[in-house]
Amino acid sequence: KQWYQRRVAITAGTNTNTELLEHLVESKEEIFNESIKEYQLYISLVKNVLKHRDQMHITRDFYTETILSKQKDLEKLEASEPGKSIATFFGKSKEQVKKEKSTDCDSALIPLL
Repeated sequence: KQWYQRRVAITAGTNTNTELLEHLVESKEEIFNESIKEYQLYISLVKNVLKHRDQMHITRDFYTETILSKQKDLEKLEASEPGKSIATFFGKSKEQVKKEKSTDCDSALIPLL
């Protein structure tokens, strides 16, 4: 009979410990899940920021290349001899042709700046 009582006491204690451990695991699991969710939100935010940064770099590179191209065109125009233009062949003055080309290049550069 004493052996039986010890067995019942051990079983009761084991059951109580099991229930307490299950409750402890559930409470810690909720806290852990909240931390994981917060971390996932943080990760998605960082990904979006990096995508936006990459897009801004691509845009900046495009405009930089375009500006450099237009500046080279403008330098070529300023260095070229106005007498070699087709427009001068059709009767426009050299100064007028140079001024029109310069205005075209400037108007193409202004929106990019």
